[in-house]
Amino acid sequence: QSIQTLTPQAQAVRSAQAFTDITAMVKPKITAQVRQFASQTQAFLTQGQQLLADCDRLTTPTRAKSIAQIRDFIESLLHARCVIDMSESGWKDLPRYLKAVAYRLEKLTENLPLDEKRQQEYAEVEKLLKPADKLRSTNPTAYQQAQTMAIELWVMTFAQPHALKGVASVKRMQGVVSGG
Repeated sequence: QSIQTLTPQAQAVRSAQAFTDITAMVKPKITAQVRQFASQTQAFLTQGQQLLADCDRLTTPTRAKSIAQIRDFIESLLHARCVIDMSESGWKDLPRYLKAVAYRLEKLTENLPLDEKRQQEYAEVEKLLKPADKLRSTNPTAYQQAQTMAIELWVMTFAQPHALKGVASVKRMQGVVSGG
């Protein structure tokens, strides 16, 4: 299937030699794509590690709740199976999500009361994540939509300059979770 997406000649394979020729032609393209993907993944993981180190550096008793939530968000983005689980659009948005985390950490040091208020606003989204987890096995598409909306709502709540307008809303997320 990968070969067919990389070269239209794959449709014309009628012999072992034709397959060998097409494979030889496509192999450099696939190798380059794999290298690029590995490089991007390494960069994302490195940035995530740096943000986790920033969380450690910024942790104080008064910021503990905010830092714990930020740490959970980072770990939800870059968990052990993220390379397998994340959709293609998620990979495209991951740099923006990591920038949003950095933005929130920066703003947290400036205005903790505002961050605490926003945590209360985001609590409604977190409540929707519990029923959304049930969709993982029964409706994976709806589960992925709910997860993406939760991430976008996190960005909208805590890092507005990095948010996409009109991508998600609590009401739409409720509809996805409830099957409507």
